[in-house]
Amino acid sequence: MEQKKNLLVNDERIEVTIPQGIETGSKIRIKNKGNIQSGKGKRGDLLIEVSVKSHPIWKVKGLDVYADLPLSLDEFALGANIMVVSPQGDTYLSIPSGSLPEQKLRLQGQGLHNLDTQGDLFFTLKLKLPENWSADELRLLEKLRSVRIDEPRSSWFEKART
Repeated sequence: MEQKKNLLVNDERIEVTIPQGIETGSKIRIKNKGNIQSGKGKRGDLLIEVSVKSHPIWKVKGLDVYADLPLSLDEFALGANIMVVSPQGDTYLSIPSGSLPEQKLRLQGQGLHNLDTQGDLFFTLKLKLPENWSADELRLLEKLRSVRIDEPRSSWFEKART
């Protein structure tokens, strides 16, 4: 959403509206709030160059918003319907079964918006393994290993040896 900032310019308080989705390097023009023009006696326009602070989760490009989303191994394999945060508020995201790390999912219209355009929200799926596995988790992983039919490095060996 747009924000309002109060600035002190030429001993005058000015309220500046910062539009949603504005990017670093963009300029905001405020008419008749700049310096007095010599010989004319009237004020010029004030130009403010915007510098947007980076956020630890959200990356913004135009009105689109991007974030990495940590998922567990079972959520990748089995799928899930999980709660996520968006600029529009909390919402649910459906993770399809068989999703892969680095896959991108899009929530259309859930990014930033201005008067006539809405951006999208993009999540890059990241595998988040626990730092400490419980005994039950390790038993289940042993069971998974014993029934696994896919050899994950079969094509890798072929390519590595040619």
